[in-house]
Amino acid sequence: MADLTISTITVPNSQGDGSYTAGEAIAAGEVVYLDETTGKVFLAKCDDANRIGAIGFAVNTAAINQSVAINASQVMTVNSAAVSTLYFLSTTAGKIFLESDLSSTDYKVIMAIGSLATALTPRIWGTGIQKP
Repeated sequence: MADLTISTITVPNSQGDGSYTAGEAIAAGEVVYLDETTGKVFLAKCDDANRIGAIGFAVNTAAINQSVAINASQVMTVNSAAVSTLYFLSTTAGKIFLESDLSSTDYKVIMAIGSLATALTPRIWGTGIQKP
């Protein structure tokens, strides 16, 4: 499986769509979910039903208990993307990959579409469907 590596991320509003407290170390560009019990964000992944509720991409890097801005709606400038390609939540915590990389029983969580060779448009949709 080949995860898309997002080494840089830029959004028009550097505050993203909201700010949360990191429950673990999170790097800019990684996908997070909100843990309702702790109120903190953690790295999301598609092979764990408890971690598939992705809310967006981290705009900044944060250590545990630090503030992290989350982007779920703004077009993101990234280091690389494939135009017109859908990206899904990966089995690797915090990462995204292509649908063809999903394994049997992984949950299909659409995260973004490649809008330019260096841009992703977030379109988060947790389908609740496992790949057969």
